[in-house]
Amino acid sequence: ACAKRPLFAHVAPEILARPTTLALVRVFDVFQPSETCNLEDLVNDSCGDYSAFEHAAIDEFLEQVTRTSVMRAAFRHITKSSKIATGSWKEVLFRLWFQRRGGKPCVFEHIFLGNLAEDIS
Repeated sequence: ACAKRPLFAHVAPEILARPTTLALVRVFDVFQPSETCNLEDLVNDSCGDYSAFEHAAIDEFLEQVTRTSVMRAAFRHITKSSKIATGSWKEVLFRLWFQRRGGKPCVFEHIFLGNLAEDIS
């Protein structure tokens, strides 16, 4: 079910102009149906791997996110308390957030954009 009201009534233009926000908006485009990958293909996970353009958008988003103080603190916490951080922090985040598993949407898509298969059924 969709929310009855928007989460935010207004977002200041200076927030929308931040590099992290701009990169986030570009990543949203990765998960929109296109001429080469329509809604049915997205639902059935028939689109295959990410294109070079999509990888670039995801990589830029991860680059911007890992520069934030919140994600730097998360990295310090993870490396002190867990063995999950094998490889670079960006690689770990890619695997956690963007890796598609078993024909299901990636975690990022499910959390931030919803599950298209559930939305259309």
